[in-house]
Amino acid sequence: MSIESTAEACRGQLKQLAELLQQLPTGSYAHCDAGVLGTSIGAHVRHILDHYDCLFNGLANRSIDYACRSRDNRAETDVRYTGARLATLLERLKSLSDGVNGAVDVQHEPGSVDAPANRSSVGRELEFLISHTAHHYALIAVLLTRFGIEIPKDFGLAPSTVRHRASLPGCGDVQRARH
Repeated sequence: MSIESTAEACRGQLKQLAELLQQLPTGSYAHCDAGVLGTSIGAHVRHILDHYDCLFNGLANRSIDYACRSRDNRAETDVRYTGARLATLLERLKSLSDGVNGAVDVQHEPGSVDAPANRSSVGRELEFLISHTAHHYALIAVLLTRFGIEIPKDFGLAPSTVRHRASLPGCGDVQRARH
């Protein structure tokens, strides 16, 4: 798969989030739910954005550190601000080309500053972000149900799960069973 097509898959996933954010009832984005680990929709969205920022921040020196996140609290509480950040991210993903693919060093919660980085590629890291985002969408879906908000079709499902379900007789419209 090319960088452009993988980046487009990321864009599709993030566009789904941007559409969802526009439909959320006032107060639901930043509301912490004690029944779901004291987390909020905004906290999961911020976490997703942080990971994308780490990727883009690391491209120049070919070194991505997912533990070095900004943890911008405004992205957890201000849905309009977050929408603007998403729009910027969507543009950055649109500008990725196959020319950026190649080896990168990746740190991800290494446990020690002395831990060696792992070798990866930009394409593989985009694939990681797709999977990572899908899993956080599943957690967001739980929060949405607790608010009584209808979950968009296929939200929180990995693309491979959506394809698999579509191949099964009578399962194409199954709504909420995960994985």
